Amino acid sequence: MFSKSLAIVWVSLLSQSLVASASSVARDDTPTNLPPPSLNGSFTAQASTVIDAPIDKVWNAVLDVTKYPEWNSVIRNVVVTDAEHGWRVKNQSAPIAEGEHLILQIHNPPTMDDTIPTYTVTVDITAIEPDLHLFTYVNQKSVIKTDRAQVLSTTEENKTLYVTREVYEGQSDIDPVTRSDYQKGAVAQAEGLKAYVETH
Repeated sequence: MFSKSLAIVWVSLLSQSLVASASSVARDDTPTNLPPPSLNGSFTAQASTVIDAPIDKVWNAVLDVTKYPEWNSVIRNVVVTDAEHGWRVKNQSAPIAEGEHLILQIHNPPTMDDTIPTYTVTVDITAIEPDLHLFTYVNQKSVIKTDRAQVLSTTEENKTLYVTREVYEGQSDIDPVTRSDYQKGAVAQAEGLKAYVETH
């Protein structure tokens, strides 16, 4: 019990360090358009970064899900399927829409090394709100359910604040190593998006 408590404390401190390292964060890194999660999860992985680019450019990158493998070390492949059937692959160059599904190949912990095996997760797109710069999707089918939100806001310096938050529910005691990997994934995705947008 003592060693388990120490491990949990270690992961908590590591998570705080990882979030801080994700970037130059604005004074308020909790935008008003970050919605409450739909799940009462046992763990939340969250990271934020300030991107030196207009909000519309970042928004376009966030919604261009089939290009995630170019910069995202967690999501290594994305296939979009239609809302009506769920299994039917749609035109991958067409804009995504609420109700559609994403079949994701996941690396956990994050890595761009595609010789390492991935696992598959299917998520449902629940919100695409351009006025709020809010994109959310949920995974309700796995043992561990997830609710992910990506949101943008403009800083006082006219840069873009990006926040990613993923809530995990369904396993009351996610082990400390897995929690650490989830948090590393949140940070890696924030850092990857920042580098991608600022260099393209």
